[in-house]
Amino acid sequence: MIKKKRRPSPELQLFRSLNLRSSLPPKEKQYYHHLEKGFEGEMQFDDWASTLNPQPVMIHDISFEISHTYCQLDSLWITPQGIYLFEVKQYEGDFYVKDDSWFTLYGKEIKSPLLQLRKNESLLRQLMQQLQWDVPVHAFLIFMNPLFTLYHASPDMPILFPSQIERFRQNWKRDSLPSGEKEEGRTALLLERGTTIPFPSRTPPYTFTDLQKGILCAECFSFMKKEKRMLICPGCQTAVSRDQGVLQSIEEFRRLFPDEKLTTNTIIEWCGGGLPPRSVRRILTTNFQIRGRGKHAYYQ
Repeated sequence: MIKKKRRPSPELQLFRSLNLRSSLPPKEKQYYHHLEKGFEGEMQFDDWASTLNPQPVMIHDISFEISHTYCQLDSLWITPQGIYLFEVKQYEGDFYVKDDSWFTLYGKEIKSPLLQLRKNESLLRQLMQQLQWDVPVHAFLIFMNPLFTLYHASPDMPILFPSQIERFRQNWKRDSLPSGEKEEGRTALLLERGTTIPFPSRTPPYTFTDLQKGILCAECFSFMKKEKRMLICPGCQTAVSRDQGVLQSIEEFRRLFPDEKLTTNTIIEWCGGGLPPRSVRRILTTNFQIRGRGKHAYYQ
């Protein structure tokens, strides 16, 4: 039972737009692919979790500020057996552990995901204390990619490898109890405590002029073709109304240029031209508040 679905993070959405509309520098492009790969693994985890029986109450991708420290949690399950915390990874290739440090097979040290899990687990326990909940916290690091291998891992590490995921499902079905009203109430309190973490800007500088204009398909991210009052994607053949496509592009524009004013002419240009000004003005007026008059009018 999912109480909060996962969405691409604001950072991923921003990088996705820049990658589709411009040529990212190599370093930023590599970072963008890292974000996409991580999100892919998290979505695989969500699909797998949705098949569990009994279904836990699940909160995917929630952030808290605890003891003046921000933490982002990939997935929380609220169950009669306690709170389950999952840190999801989509690593691919061969790695090994030495003491508390993690390395690629070629000897390059990487940030230890176990240290990240332990930090988040500690912060979550502090939150439980603040809420006066006497419930156990079960924390796991889970790897979704079957092409991942970790050498020298200790059996007592709180890790679920790809080969262990099916066994976890079977044990869950045997040992878990259905969630009830108490778990629903706790979930509501956790959702109330959720916050937004400001992410550090790793994006290269860009301007409106730099970016390719047009309306992107929400499914495959190809540029859509305008046909009367419909938009057709040449990549996946998705068809949406013109209003829906323009609204989606307005949200993308606001994400990329949060300090720029929304005007009819700006949105027409952003969408690649070819749109009736009256239609765009109607969409803006319906969904935003107009400020100013005449050629100085804009929307908020």
